[in-house]
Amino acid sequence: MQKALGKSHRDGISLFELFDMLPNEAAARKSLEECWWGEESLCPHCRSEANTHIPKEKPMPYHCTDCRKFFSVRTNTVMAHRLREAFEQNGGVFAGPVEADETYVGGLEKNKHDHKKLKAGCGGVGKTAIVGAKDRATN
Repeated sequence: MQKALGKSHRDGISLFELFDMLPNEAAARKSLEECWWGEESLCPHCRSEANTHIPKEKPMPYHCTDCRKFFSVRTNTVMAHRLREAFEQNGGVFAGPVEADETYVGGLEKNKHDHKKLKAGCGGVGKTAIVGAKDRATN
């Protein structure tokens, strides 16, 4: 019986090596921009190269001067698919079957005192996200 489809024969990197390569969000964004755009950023709305960088990056780091819309490297993308495609083009640095799961830890809003309630929505609002990943081969 075949365990899982994929390219588990490739040599990969550990999660710690990934964090060393991309220590913060700015480094990760820069790496994605170089991988997808190269030298010039491209507006995902109108495909124009005529855009400006917003210094404070609010609401997004780029503004297209042709269609007048703000955008980032993640605009109009399915991120997990694009990330896999980018890593495949760079030699497939991730390899092997990996199991991943997430959960949110924190109290219910209804159980908090009124002055501590965030009143910002439901679900993961005000909670800490916990993500776990495990390599099937090495546990």
